[in-house]
Amino acid sequence: MQIEAVGGVIELSDKISLVALIVAILSFAISIISIYVQKKLNTINLDAKYYELIFNQFILDKIPNKMSLIKFDSKGKLDSSYKSLNSVMMEMVRKARYFSFVNPKFYKGLSDRTKKLDELLVDISSKTYINIIDQNKEIIRIEDAVSKIITYINKHHSQI
Repeated sequence: MQIEAVGGVIELSDKISLVALIVAILSFAISIISIYVQKKLNTINLDAKYYELIFNQFILDKIPNKMSLIKFDSKGKLDSSYKSLNSVMMEMVRKARYFSFVNPKFYKGLSDRTKKLDELLVDISSKTYINIIDQNKEIIRIEDAVSKIITYINKHHSQI
């Protein structure tokens, strides 16, 4: 069977071949898109596993335990327990070093926030707070700084 066309006659077999070619091209394009989407999902899943592997123990256990020990001694000085909180925070940043390669912006933000907490702890520990209200205000400042770090981690984890 022949079909008239502008430039001449198109055979039915040519028309079927053209449709088959179009279908093949579409299938190829869909396959490429599918591979891209699958790679993206694999990366997201892998990053989510790394977030959980690295941060869960700190967020759920280590940091809250160390925060509960923060207090002032009878002389109005920050108890040395702040050093263990600082050590845990620094350990967390060290263990998160993987992100310095795959998400440097996140890692820098985490590192910067942890350094600010360190500076805050050193500043508070160098002063004497006789008044209990002042001591409580300083503990709240520490809790707020820790909370900002945890919120930062959770925000980036949920954006994956």
